[in-house]
Amino acid sequence: MKNIFVITLLSFVIFSCSNSESNNNTEGKTTAAQTSTHDDHAGHDHAGHSHDEPKHHTASPLSQYMGIWFYAAATHKRDYYKDRWIEFKGDGTFENGVGGKQTNSGTWSLEENSKYINFDFKDNSVEEDEQWKVQLNPPVLLLLGNAPRNTSGAQIKLNKVEERPKG
Repeated sequence: MKNIFVITLLSFVIFSCSNSESNNNTEGKTTAAQTSTHDDHAGHDHAGHSHDEPKHHTASPLSQYMGIWFYAAATHKRDYYKDRWIEFKGDGTFENGVGGKQTNSGTWSLEENSKYINFDFKDNSVEEDEQWKVQLNPPVLLLLGNAPRNTSGAQIKLNKVEERPKG
């Protein structure tokens, strides 16, 4: 009986040691496999920061308005608006003029909720400050004279153009 106990005990010790060596070899192989497929960028969040992909920024609601607009039609003062243009800039300023000549400048702002556009002209002896209700459907901008500071009822259609008129 004693011999059976000793043999069982020795078998258990030998079996345990061989399993331990086998596990060590398996762990070594796993580590080697992990090392061979190791990603130098692992642990870094590169989502959206690839050098090959363009970065995207949310555009300002004002970006649709920026650019040069040519006065195409008006219901009032048609002669006044003939050959006129206005250029909205991203910094909230504008320049306007007739033909190839700049006649005034100033600042502009848009009340996003009410869709009122405000023009604050630098030289009020040339043009007085204005407020218009706007409807935008690029490349067309409509100025409507039904705003709190402009109850004229006038309507003006502007078309977006690539460059200022010459001449």
